[in-house]
Amino acid sequence: MQPRKYYPIARQGFSLVELLVVLAFIATAAAILTPSVADSRKGLEITNTTDIISDSIRRARQYARAENRVFEVRFLRYGSPGNFTKDNNFRALGTYRILPDGSAQQVDKIEAFPGLAIIGASPKHSSLIVSGRRGEVAIRNVTGYIIKAPYAAVGFLPSGGTTLPAGRKHYLTVWDETHALPLEESELPPPNFATIQIDALTGGTQIFRPEL
Repeated sequence: MQPRKYYPIARQGFSLVELLVVLAFIATAAAILTPSVADSRKGLEITNTTDIISDSIRRARQYARAENRVFEVRFLRYGSPGNFTKDNNFRALGTYRILPDGSAQQVDKIEAFPGLAIIGASPKHSSLIVSGRRGEVAIRNVTGYIIKAPYAAVGFLPSGGTTLPAGRKHYLTVWDETHALPLEESELPPPNFATIQIDALTGGTQIFRPEL
C-alpha cells in the first residue's frame, strides 16, 4: 500500500490593485471623519469649560453664605499653561476669599480650561470682562516663579447676590481659540460656542448653546 500524498493548499493573497483600493478607502474615510472628531473634541472642551465656570460660581456662592463674607471668582488671562502674560486670552479661573482688610486669599487651586477653550475677551461676547472688577493677581507658574496675571472678577455676597451692577446683562462666551476671526473683529461668535449668563441680583447662571 502506497503512502497517501498530501498536496499543500494554495493560499491566494491580495493583489497590489486590491491593496491600493483598500488603502484609498481608508484614506477617504479618515479624511471625512477627522474634521468630525476634531469638532466633537472642541465641543466637549467647550462643554467642560462651561461646567468648570458654573461649578466655581456655585461653590463661591456657597462659601459666601457659609462664611458670611464676599468670595470672588477671578477669570485669569494668560498665554499658555504655566506662561502667564498680559496679552492673551482668558483661559483659567480661581476662587478667592475677600478678607476684612480687602486682601484676597486663594481658596481652590487655579483651574485651567481644557484644551484650547477660552473666554472671548471682546465686550460684545463677554460683557463681564468689562463690568467685573479688574486687577492683577500673583500666580506661581509651573517653573516656580511668582508672576502677575490680569483678571476680571465677579464677587458673591452672603445674600447670594453679586457685586455686579444691577440692571445689566452679564455674560461670558466660551469657544475654541482656533476660530479663524480675531476676537475684536468677529461680530458673531463661531458656530460652536457657549454663553453663560449671570444674574446680578441672585448670582444664578444660565447656559446657552447653539443647536449644532
